[in-house]
Amino acid sequence: MSFSRWLSRLSDPRVLLPVVLVFACGRAAAVSPTTAPVESTAPIAGEPTALPAGGPVVVQGAGDITAVVEEYRALLGADNGGEPGARAEGRREINWDGVPDEFSAPNGYPVDFFNQATAPRARGIVFNTPGTSLQVSADLDNPTGTLPRFGNINPTYADVFKTFSAERLFSPLGSNIVDLTFFVPGTNTPALVRGFGAVYTDVDTDHTAFEYFDRDGTSLGAYGAPLADSGLSFLGVAFDSPIVARVRVQYGTAALGANDDAANDVAVMDDFIFGEPQADTAAQPVAEATTVAAEPTTAAEQPAAGLNVVDGEANRDVGQAALEPALAVGAAQPGGAANAWVTWAENSGNNTRQIFVSELVDGFLQPRGASLNWHLNVLAGQPTITFAGESNAVPWVTWAEPSPVFGNVLQIFASRFNTSSGLWQAAGQDRGGNEPSLNFRPEREATHPFIFGGSGDPTQPPAPWVAWEELSGASNFVQIFVSRAVKDDAAIGGFRWEFVGENRFNDEPTLNIDPLRDALHPTAVFAETANAVPWVTWHEIGAGQPGRVFTARGVANANVSGGFKWINVPPCTADETSCSLNVNPLADAQEASMAAGSTAAGEASVPWIAWAEVGPTGKYQILVSRLDVGTRNSFLNVGGSLNVDQNQNARQPFISFVGTAPYVAWLEEDGSGAQSVQVRHLASDPQTGTWALDTPAGGFDLGGSGRVTGLFSTGGQSLFLAVTDGDPAVEVAKVLLAQLNP
Repeated sequence: MSFSRWLSRLSDPRVLLPVVLVFACGRAAAVSPTTAPVESTAPIAGEPTALPAGGPVVVQGAGDITAVVEEYRALLGADNGGEPGARAEGRREINWDGVPDEFSAPNGYPVDFFNQATAPRARGIVFNTPGTSLQVSADLDNPTGTLPRFGNINPTYADVFKTFSAERLFSPLGSNIVDLTFFVPGTNTPALVRGFGAVYTDVDTDHTAFEYFDRDGTSLGAYGAPLADSGLSFLGVAFDSPIVARVRVQYGTAALGANDDAANDVAVMDDFIFGEPQADTAAQPVAEATTVAAEPTTAAEQPAAGLNVVDGEANRDVGQAALEPALAVGAAQPGGAANAWVTWAENSGNNTRQIFVSELVDGFLQPRGASLNWHLNVLAGQPTITFAGESNAVPWVTWAEPSPVFGNVLQIFASRFNTSSGLWQAAGQDRGGNEPSLNFRPEREATHPFIFGGSGDPTQPPAPWVAWEELSGASNFVQIFVSRAVKDDAAIGGFRWEFVGENRFNDEPTLNIDPLRDALHPTAVFAETANAVPWVTWHEIGAGQPGRVFTARGVANANVSGGFKWINVPPCTADETSCSLNVNPLADAQEASMAAGSTAAGEASVPWIAWAEVGPTGKYQILVSRLDVGTRNSFLNVGGSLNVDQNQNARQPFISFVGTAPYVAWLEEDGSGAQSVQVRHLASDPQTGTWALDTPAGGFDLGGSGRVTGLFSTGGQSLFLAVTDGDPAVEVAKVLLAQLNP
């Protein structure tokens, strides 16, 4: 049964029973509450219910809940504390009072605080919310003077909310939903538990509940919590064996912030009690993945093994549309395993959209922090992600969102991930109103940022650089600007942004070939010797000219802002077609993508560019070129059209390297209006330019809907792709992560 369908049944009087019983399938054990019974919803089984023999036992009560809490503890077994590693039986608990001040209100709570590798924080539970963040309330002697019991969010809460174990409480922010997933304590190994129960405070309506899911995402049932206005409630469910992989918790009808009144039921939680997490031995990511086998076409085009969709959709809230995914592969710890990290934008209701990030760990997408938005109640979008810092071990994300401080004009923001806290920290100098915007002019719209990591000095660690589109304050046309992060302890998040390049047009450091045309879709890399040279590519449109693809190399120059001057490759003359990468300068070209790599091991990387250009059939074709290593001043085409069908439009190409092989992924129409993912890799030397097809002729429709609307890819040990499955304008689109194993 879906969560929404379950909620619709809560108003049915036939499901109301007194809370003075511990419910079990086929039996009931008496509980002796010390307060008068209150009404509560009875357990409602999922449809269909895949439960172990004997069914679940439900323990619940309200008022003085001491007896029912002890009953549930006894049902699960002895408390195993916070030591890492699994125990054969027993339970784990969280009472929130062990969370220190730095991770309590007004600060955010790290999602994996209670799944660290050392005692006492190895409890085996990780949190996720479709909202903006998680928070543990302050205690009475906190150093910032923050009001306890979430009085920092609404002063009335300090009186409304009670505690079971003094004195901290827990809640999501920006949402009334939390998802809990389980791991072998202190590890990234997925785990299953026998049951989960928790203490609620101030349950006023029958909308507060748990829904349990198995490893396949099948509902094991949804259960309503007993009511206790301004008091305490407990709800716990225990199964005969470890079967629960995830629990969705709903808190009342409203997120924290609103007054708790007749219009809004605001509830928070105290103690959590759950069964000892046992390793899910059946959770093998390759075996569990949805594999789409590629059919070979010719001997010259023998495809790879297949494309594996990993772990279902990335969406934090499966009821909200997700879109605009982007990828990077890296390790967030020096010397750690390099994993795929995916970022995306996700609707969150009330005309708001949040930026989220997850990491693929052992075949499962693990949330990394909560929403990155600088402003919570806006439509953020267009994120990209990279790695920078010492050992290239710091994830950075950039995105665009409107700023109320600057009249709701779109600004570019960037944040870095703190692995110790599990939180994202925005970075940049204060541009006014404490806004760390990257915009050249904050009063002008900026969109489509692209973040990339690198350093022009091989002796210095990589830093994040960002290229983006911004409406010129001088010409009213869209320009490409670039900034790089510079360490500055006085700036927000310890970094300021420094524009890169000389002022080429009315005191603006634009990269445009023609500042009186719109420049769009920048992507960028560091390449060449020691990967110390920045490169940017984009396309320009307007003024009665077709779209043309251009690129520029950063040349070190200490007299120029950011230490680099941008030089077009090939060099430009009075006729801009001389520096265009278009195969046909009179044909429209767009959506260039860039990667750095080499087809020979040990050689310095060079930039490769893929783009879409109208070909002889009148349809957009995917084309590729690479830097001519002999001259370093021109680009050479590598083969011809990559389209499977040159009579269909292809778009959104992304080029990536897997070892010494360049891969190109793109979306191609099939004649019916649908799009599928196509992938080729270079199967010969660059001069021959033979691109082998890694997909069947019909491509990969990863979600099976026939409505793939977005794509991003990146390399690593294998090719990773993220797609938007479905049209987010009209349906609950999903972001899917897939891996192509050559």
